[in-house]
Amino acid sequence: MLQPALAQVPVEQLDHYWRYAEPYLRRAHERMGFVTPAEWYERLKASRCDLWLVTVANAIKAAFVTSVRGQTFTVECLGGDDMLTWIDLLDDLESQARDHGMTSIEFEGRPGWAWLKRKGYGTRRVVLGKDL
Repeated sequence: MLQPALAQVPVEQLDHYWRYAEPYLRRAHERMGFVTPAEWYERLKASRCDLWLVTVANAIKAAFVTSVRGQTFTVECLGGDDMLTWIDLLDDLESQARDHGMTSIEFEGRPGWAWLKRKGYGTRRVVLGKDL
């Protein structure tokens, strides 16, 4: 089995990698709402958050956006394919967050992400919404 890899995209390379990341972030937006891909792009360009890519066999399988809030590393948006092939990369992400002085990590996402409890994550807040 090919090893998945995790890489943070430098802001200088955002324009090159955006075309690969945007479809994953768009799919996440379609399921959750909130920030649009265009808004993510502007935030990323302004270095207010970071873009990460997951690759398996040189193919991009996921994209996600992170930010730092105090000492909490937050995954604000995540979209991808074949998650079971790369989900263990969360351990690497946690290690990187710890190495940068973070004391916690959070994921914002749809209710289907509750399976993260099996990896030691607990519920910290719930966001409810209603279309008017």
